[in-house]
Amino acid sequence: MTNFNGVLHFTALTTEQNGTRQIFKTNANLSDVESIGGPVVGPSDLEATGNNLFFFQTVPDQSSAKLCILVNGIATPIKSFGPVHSEPLLSKLGMTAAGNNVYFGAYTAENGIELWKSNGTEDGTVRIGDIRTGPIGCNLLEMRLAGSDLYLSAHNLPFGQEPWKVANANALGEPGGEERDEIAAISSAVNITISPNPASDYVQVILPENNISGSISIVSVSGQTIRSVQVSEGETSVRLNLQDLPKGLYLVRWAQVDGQVLTQKLVVQ
Repeated sequence: MTNFNGVLHFTALTTEQNGTRQIFKTNANLSDVESIGGPVVGPSDLEATGNNLFFFQTVPDQSSAKLCILVNGIATPIKSFGPVHSEPLLSKLGMTAAGNNVYFGAYTAENGIELWKSNGTEDGTVRIGDIRTGPIGCNLLEMRLAGSDLYLSAHNLPFGQEPWKVANANALGEPGGEERDEIAAISSAVNITISPNPASDYVQVILPENNISGSISIVSVSGQTIRSVQVSEGETSVRLNLQDLPKGLYLVRWAQVDGQVLTQKLVVQ
């Protein structure tokens, strides 16, 4: 169910149209419901934002999906995903509204399921970034709007499942506004920098402005400290040897004597 312009809209099975799911809305005096959208096939994920009611249509064999909006009460396709028979076409998260946009996960053969955005137009329905390059997709698990920013859980190959953020998601794609792809993994505003990453022989650790001593450690994903180097006040760069480390994922940990701790992930290859 969703509130669209003050009227309750929802999907339900009906004996009409061969017993498929249709879109309905309540009438003005709330005494009955009426179908809307014309003949639609398997509508799902109703999401109202601005002057648009978004939803997906999926065919019975799940080989294609269409992102649609209601235009004068008629279902109007914007973009099709598929056909494909071996992969899911849509994320199970449905759609999340932000301003006049909706965000959702959808499948293409080139990119798998990645994050998409639509403002209700064909040109404004675009993929936002490429979190995990290649056809596997980024495994979208959660998506929430907080203020004007969109937060999501997604997987990229080097660092695994992490929180990501689309900054100012409400404004992206606004008429006359700035069109941007601005999606990034969430990290501390002040952090250490490691280069190269991935690395094989050595890694250079660049510290933030360092007015205090501490230690740089390489830690396994199980929490074991592999090696640790003491850093004096004023040092801003430390080189760590990696040649004897097995390939895999590690953490580089900067621990100051005042208790502040910063970490970065490191891939040894």
